[in-house]
Amino acid sequence: MRAAGVPLRPGAHGGRGDPLARSARPPAGDPHPHPALGTVPNVRLPIRYAATPMADPTPAPAIGQHTAQVLAEVLGYDAQRIAGLAEGGAFGTRVPRGAENPA
Repeated sequence: MRAAGVPLRPGAHGGRGDPLARSARPPAGDPHPHPALGTVPNVRLPIRYAATPMADPTPAPAIGQHTAQVLAEVLGYDAQRIAGLAEGGAFGTRVPRGAENPA
């Protein structure tokens, strides 16, 4: 690589194989608990910022988990209107029953 003019610090690849092969691997991660799915993999970002603290990972929201909350807080819908939308099938069949009630 140096012969091609690519800057490379000594030992950047531990002296083993192609230094670019290491970057082709996905970043490592740790398994995290999920309330509905058990343990799920969490991919760690390959970038670290010195002055930015890392937040603890949280599970992804379930489908429809925040639908009623958004309709109530952002659009100002009341519980009766949201329940009517849910009853009419506006949220599909994958939204759990009871999700139409704003928390």
